[in-house]
Amino acid sequence: MYWAALALVRDDLPATLRHAHLAVDRAAAGDHVVRAGAAGLSGLAYWSAGELDAADQAYSACVQGLHRAGHIADVLGCSIALADIRTTQGRLGDALRTYEQALQLAAQEPGTVLRGTADMYVGLSQIACERGDLQTAIQHLIRSR
Repeated sequence: MYWAALALVRDDLPATLRHAHLAVDRAAAGDHVVRAGAAGLSGLAYWSAGELDAADQAYSACVQGLHRAGHIADVLGCSIALADIRTTQGRLGDALRTYEQALQLAAQEPGTVLRGTADMYVGLSQIACERGDLQTAIQHLIRSR
């Protein structure tokens, strides 16, 4: 996975994908963190190449793997990217559901506000703006504070 990340920094998208796939192939079946990380790196490569459907699939796999691993704060961060991809695709309803599901997950964590929670509300605000619902957009921004 390290090599995939280095390739992505060098903007070598084919090498990023090749190394990410190797990381998945070599990861233990239950190693959700490595599998999710490799999927996330693949998603970034696909997104950079403008392959939004592939980016959506890879990022979805990343979010699912991080959830299985119990890394909820990371699920939130990756959900932001996933919602951005879906917004770019014109799938505002799917982007909205992505934010809402991540917020539901965050609400289940006892005792703390998870990193990324405020960003979820900013994302919801952006979708409300896209839909011309400025009142809801303002409410989400206030909630993000």
